[in-house]
Amino acid sequence: MEKGTDPRLSPYVRDEIANSWIRSQSYNLTPESMGTAPTISSRELNSIFEQNKELIDIAFPLLDSFKPLLTESGYMVSLVDGSGIVLYRNGNTKMVDRYGNTIGPGVLWNEATIGTCAHVLSIRHKKPISLLGPENFPAYFQNDITSTAPLFDSNGKVIAVLILLQKLGDDPWDLDLHNLQYLTLGWVTSLAMEIKTQLNLKLSNSLFKSTNTALQTAIKMMTEGMVIVSREGLIQHINSPAAQIFNCNTNEAIGRNIMEFLVKNDALAEALRQLKMIHNIEVEVLNDYGTQGYTFSIQPLPADSSGSSGGVVKIVDTEKAKNMVSSSSGAKLDFDFQSIKGASTKMLRTKSLAQRFARSPANILLIGESGTGKELFAQAIHNEYRPSGPFIVLNCAAIPKNLIESELFGYDSGAFTGAKKNGSPGKIELAEGGTLFLDEIGDMPIEIQAVLLRVLENKQVMRIGGSKYRAVDFRMVAATNKDLATLVQSGQFRQDLYYRLSVLRVDIPPLRQRDSDVLSLAEFFIQKYNWRSKLPKLSHETKIKLMEYTWPGNVRQLENAIIYALNVSEDELILPEHLPDEIIHNKNHPASLSLNPIELSKENNLNEAELRDVVSLKEAEKIVVQNALAKSGNNICIAAELLGLSKSTLYRKLKLLGIDE
Repeated sequence: MEKGTDPRLSPYVRDEIANSWIRSQSYNLTPESMGTAPTISSRELNSIFEQNKELIDIAFPLLDSFKPLLTESGYMVSLVDGSGIVLYRNGNTKMVDRYGNTIGPGVLWNEATIGTCAHVLSIRHKKPISLLGPENFPAYFQNDITSTAPLFDSNGKVIAVLILLQKLGDDPWDLDLHNLQYLTLGWVTSLAMEIKTQLNLKLSNSLFKSTNTALQTAIKMMTEGMVIVSREGLIQHINSPAAQIFNCNTNEAIGRNIMEFLVKNDALAEALRQLKMIHNIEVEVLNDYGTQGYTFSIQPLPADSSGSSGGVVKIVDTEKAKNMVSSSSGAKLDFDFQSIKGASTKMLRTKSLAQRFARSPANILLIGESGTGKELFAQAIHNEYRPSGPFIVLNCAAIPKNLIESELFGYDSGAFTGAKKNGSPGKIELAEGGTLFLDEIGDMPIEIQAVLLRVLENKQVMRIGGSKYRAVDFRMVAATNKDLATLVQSGQFRQDLYYRLSVLRVDIPPLRQRDSDVLSLAEFFIQKYNWRSKLPKLSHETKIKLMEYTWPGNVRQLENAIIYALNVSEDELILPEHLPDEIIHNKNHPASLSLNPIELSKENNLNEAELRDVVSLKEAEKIVVQNALAKSGNNICIAAELLGLSKSTLYRKLKLLGIDE
């Protein structure tokens, strides 16, 4: 905002926060304005206490009862009225002392006096709000989680806001901040609901009901299904999402056995009987449309005073559970089309074609030698088409043939010896909503190719040992360094699968066809892997060596060569002897810059005029210059370095030799 950027344009700032920042700035406030908030007189404060007597009589004792918990947890709780005047403050001593009188009773704490805060937004938007650190306008709260919940009168007007503050600590990045916000917001909301309940019922003894209401509220706020059951499986409490999953209302479910709503599952029944903790077991739930898959987890509860015990069952939609798994098992995505290096004509044409193909939902086949960057292109395609979905990678050449089927399609419980008890989804299922990248698909066993073809045709997959198909929505990108057409002719690759894969085909050029990219890539890798204070440079002779080499290992080999050279060289200049042996001795026997582009006929019978052209010094010089320009992609600076000339000298030669720039 100091630089004039509108925070409403940022995808990382919630709209209500961005708008409040702008209003705060319009009040001429700064992040340091917190200490300047005005304080009303004692007489005015007493008057406000009198006006809110019922609220204070109920809220203050209830909040006082939480003092030990607040002290131990490091929380501070405050209560403000509908205009932002602080009525109450209590909690951890260090927190209270930290804020002093800035949040003391009588302080006018609203948007016009201190700027954006959670309770300010709660009053304005009439809903619970949680802000994390710098989302607050005052710098006072930059290291706090602030969660608030409003209290309403019978007309829906905000009469007070309950505020819960907690310090983030010295290493907030080590905390699960999302869950921490969720917990504090749930707690303060529960407290607010209890205060409201007592205001309505005018109850004086409410500590037990407060705890019960807090528990129920926390369960209701969860988006996943949550059920509390006895050891026998009888439902004691159920939240709305779980009731919807079971296709009934909460009252109808209470007292019934949870197994009534499920397809028979011995593993789950045994876990309930033993009150055994389990995580993410797949269970089929019965409903009016048949069955639907969900993931169940059980957390046992300790026995109460009567010896009875039970457990908490969490129910998550199977697809959501898969996305959680795939987000942790998916590959790291670092590349889009802009970050793929290369400005040669062939590389620019390849990137443009791949980017156009990426916008189509059709499968894409990437063809390229080892080390050309096929996975980089696959990542870029994914980031162009389905960036929010998982990117799942399977290297068909790196997995034993007897395991690739289960890796790809998954398996149900008991499918084979050593299988997980609850089964496991395959890579195809994990790619739901995203991209499946099959690398080295030319190495896929022929018997599995038929199953893959069927999956690509109907977008359904059946696990090994399973009895039903599961719908999947994914986009496949395949890659290979083999000639699939030749494999088709030899019977090693299915022709129908080849045709389905090769509709959108991208041929990634090898580095030897990207001469102008060699030096620019080398410079990039020097910057990427350099650890010295000063950046080393390539000598002229080293550049010649790099340009002459044909790079059978492509970009990966060039990257490794630069890493090697950086570790061998001791000064700020990388010389030819610092390169790996195969490049120094040029074992590929490549053509040098001085090769004459005139091709000899098979009979090698040049006439006299042609011979004069070949041996002409001027023509020979012209050929060398033209070759240097071709290898540098018409880059004058690079071509001059390859020829050992200055730019001005090269420009003069171009003019003298009649070569267009």
